[in-house]
Amino acid sequence: MTAQTHEILILEGQKTSMACCPPLPENEPRITKSAQTMLSSACWRGYIGTWEIKQGRLFLVGLSGNYNLGEGEPIFADWLSGEITIPEGEILNYIHGGFATVYEREQRIHIERGVVVKAIEVSNRPTHQDASEIKKFVESRGIMSLLHFTRVANVPEILKHGLLGRESIVTRGLSASFNDQYRYDNAADSVCASISFPNYKMFYSLQQRSLDDDWVVLRLNPKILWEIPCAYCFSNAASSKVTKIPIEERMRFKALASMFEDIPQAS
Repeated sequence: MTAQTHEILILEGQKTSMACCPPLPENEPRITKSAQTMLSSACWRGYIGTWEIKQGRLFLVGLSGNYNLGEGEPIFADWLSGEITIPEGEILNYIHGGFATVYEREQRIHIERGVVVKAIEVSNRPTHQDASEIKKFVESRGIMSLLHFTRVANVPEILKHGLLGRESIVTRGLSASFNDQYRYDNAADSVCASISFPNYKMFYSLQQRSLDDDWVVLRLNPKILWEIPCAYCFSNAASSKVTKIPIEERMRFKALASMFEDIPQAS
């Protein structure tokens, strides 16, 4: 089954989404069939509900698609007991079915007869298997930052949603200006960064291609190198000599260390 469209959730005044579909109340006179018919493999239920958690209580506040919710006060969801899931961060594993796609983290809110009784945050990002070695290496090398350059036009979305890979940006329907039309590094949902100094050759080339654009260099915390699984590339990530190395090998401490080795230049 195709990945399904999330329900809309307003969580204490902030709009987000739910990777689940709570049941609608039975025999609610204000819920009526719509003249509009929603036909989409991404929304087999035929409607999208808008819900709100306010002061620890869950309400149904709107419907679109095959159903309408008539005017009046939000409906307190006292028929609902269970767990709702709020995905956050980037997509770690897109799954083409239901609500199974795995996000960087998620909030799990437990509801009993419409009342929030417990909320927990779960991290789905695996711990880096070489974290200890990488941390020691970064500290011994005096690495203080990672650098990522992008167009200034992308900054508002970055500040709102964080740095996301291309697949996550497209899946979430966000707007962005990409540096390259294609990702020849075969890592379409990754974010590129340089250690300690920008990739000035690529940066200059992109600036020359987009003379009307303004650019910004973002300084990132180096703990990313050991807290988040990264692929370390001793040369251009899209080059054949890098892409032929299995991604699992490029994510190990040895690959990071190789970036600091003396590599003979071709004569």
